Amino acid sequence: MKTPKKKTKTEIQFQIKTILSEEEKLKEWGEGEWLKEPDQVTFEYRGIQCLVQRMMARETDQSIFGGHLCGYIRIPKDHCLYGKDLELSSSHIEVHGGVTYNEMEGENHWIGFDCAHSYDTIPSMVEMRKKIKKDMLEKHPWILEKSPIFIEGYRNIQYVIGECKSMVDQLLSINNLNSSTTTCEGCGDFEKENPFDKPCEPETHST
Repeated sequence: MKTPKKKTKTEIQFQIKTILSEEEKLKEWGEGEWLKEPDQVTFEYRGIQCLVQRMMARETDQSIFGGHLCGYIRIPKDHCLYGKDLELSSSHIEVHGGVTYNEMEGENHWIGFDCAHSYDTIPSMVEMRKKIKKDMLEKHPWILEKSPIFIEGYRNIQYVIGECKSMVDQLLSINNLNSSTTTCEGCGDFEKENPFDKPCEPETHST
């Protein structure tokens, strides 16, 4: 009799949720990887909560705009970026399109990114892009070589999960608060009374 395999600490447990059926997605957005993907994935990586969410908004004509994915991670309360502004988070975390979400939800601080940039494929806009591309090809064929909006680039579940994990790795590489100063990789030392208000002058750093 085989002994049941024990779960290791490195295994990630994914919880998935489907909001729209495959038929609904096909009707709204046409063919694509999104048809068989879940619409929400939650998981924990290296002790940090992560969330992948498909964005959808019902328009006045009842069509559903969006279909693209966004990724989020929750910053722990004892981390030096907890409660800090978007610019600071963006300067420390490199992720697809940059940090575009930085909000406190109660006492929970979430930062995240979206896959709805000019170089991303948004499912609800696929047909519109095809029409625009056809019109542009007839009138201005040269622009297709320079404009990123005609480059196919749907960022799927696996990609967004990978970006979330990368954000966590970067977050954990940044130093947390210590007893005397707040030190963050790339930003230097800050005054303890209001650690992210202004940086110390260069001469205050030890050599």
